[in-house]
Amino acid sequence: MPDLHLKELIRTLELQIEELNEQQSNAVRSAIYLGMSRKEGTEYDQRQNKIAELIRQLKALEDPA
Repeated sequence: MPDLHLKELIRTLELQIEELNEQQSNAVRSAIYLGMSRKEGTEYDQRQNKIAELIRQLKALEDPA
């Protein structure tokens, strides 16, 4: 059973992923009606990369080899 520190770290990663996913959803909803500037597209891609990295970290914590 994971210790308290590990549980807190996992929850922090989950919350960060949730927040970034919400930002991604908002960006897509906005883009549907208003389009997406080059800057917004870059920010979208950066958030997507950050989400992928956080998921890798989360997976490593949840499934230690």
